Amino acid sequence: MDNKKRVKLSIFHQTIHLRCTSPDEMYTLAREVDRRMAEFAEQDDRISVTQLAILAALSFAQENIEVSGTVAQLEHQVNVLTQQLAQLKTNGGAQSNY
Repeated sequence: MDNKKRVKLSIFHQTIHLRCTSPDEMYTLAREVDRRMAEFAEQDDRISVTQLAILAALSFAQENIEVSGTVAQLEHQVNVLTQQLAQLKTNGGAQSNY
């Protein structure tokens, strides 16, 4: 059974029809892409739609790389803190027997 729904998206005066499993999420993504393209268009009104789409994609890619780096740092910190907590529990448990 196909649970995909048809959606009609409008991104920077362009319409696209898609099938997806989460229309609300797709509408949210389309609004964000539209907003980002409009921001770039405000900077230079001579940029083509294709160039605006590329700039938006590059901008999203940069953000993704930055977020991925932050996630990796946070995962490392969680691992370090988890190890420290395990050591404290081990040391604390041994001391409570005295």
